[in-house]
Amino acid sequence: MLFVSAPIKTTLGIYGINVARTIPGPKGEFAGLIVATLDPEYFKTLMTSVLYAPDMWTAIAHGDGIQFLMVPSGTARPARIWHNRARSSPGTGTAARRPAS
Repeated sequence: MLFVSAPIKTTLGIYGINVARTIPGPKGEFAGLIVATLDPEYFKTLMTSVLYAPDMWTAIAHGDGIQFLMVPSGTARPARIWHNRARSSPGTGTAARRPAS
C-alpha cells in the first residue's frame, strides 16, 4: 500500500508531498520502508504542457482537497479545490467552483 500525505511545508520552506511504502519480507514481515518527498517543481513542466489556452489552469490536490500545486502560479485560486463529503470514501466529493465574476 502507498501512503500519500497531505501537502506539508518542508524545512526548505517549500510545500511537498510525502509518499511512503513498506517493503515486505519473504514471509510477509516488515523488511523496510521507502519514503520520498515530492517537489512541486518536478510536476510544473508536465502541467504546463497541457495548457492550450491562456485562460486555463491546472492543479494537483490531495484527496482531502488541499492544493499541492497550481499552474500557472500566481493565479488566484482556492487553497482547497476539492470538498470531500465522506472522508472514508475518496472520490465522493465535489470540485470547487470559481465564483462568478
